Amino acid sequence: MNILFFVLIYLIAISIPGLLYLASLGGIALLATDPHAVSVVLGTTAFAVFSTQFLLAAKPRIALSALGTKGLLSFHGTMAIIALILAIVHKTLKEDVLGFPDDTVQTGFGKAAAAIFFIAIVLAAFLMANTFWMRFSILKGFKQRVYAAFSLSYPRMRIIHNITVIGGVLILFHVLLASTSDFSANPLGSLWVAGWMLFCLGAYGRYRLVGRKGSVMGIAR
Repeated sequence: MNILFFVLIYLIAISIPGLLYLASLGGIALLATDPHAVSVVLGTTAFAVFSTQFLLAAKPRIALSALGTKGLLSFHGTMAIIALILAIVHKTLKEDVLGFPDDTVQTGFGKAAAAIFFIAIVLAAFLMANTFWMRFSILKGFKQRVYAAFSLSYPRMRIIHNITVIGGVLILFHVLLASTSDFSANPLGSLWVAGWMLFCLGAYGRYRLVGRKGSVMGIAR
């Protein structure tokens, strides 16, 4: 598959929730006048990227064909960082600028999810893959010492990385408890975020349970 076509499909997928939520609020024109609408788009886009991370982790053939294994891993890592940045900007705009409360159950789910994803990103960057950071001898030595001290291995680190599933569930609760996800006002949006996260988690769960030889809906063998 052509890489540009894959990127187009990916961008459409992560844009859908923002468009659905904007439609329920009054339309895309609100982005020019309403900071709350901007915060909603940032938050739902962050959610969509985090959700799709589970699908990418399952190595679907469409992604492998376009990017290759190394390219997919690099894209997966890059998008995790972008999602976290979007989430932080969303939180800052909504709570620090617009004055929404930061001590509710809903925000608690969001903070917990962000913390889990942050930890997972740090672990992946410094203790799992041979990333850019491993070019620095001090960081490479740190990784080796940590592995030796805790008897770690890449498979074990991969299991630890699975804590992101908890983060996925928490961020789903965070989005569904938002006022903009009220089913009576935004049925398509709330159904989409729930359905997409469950689909992505299901694809990832299938991949992990069956192993790399498994196949489901285009998941790589």
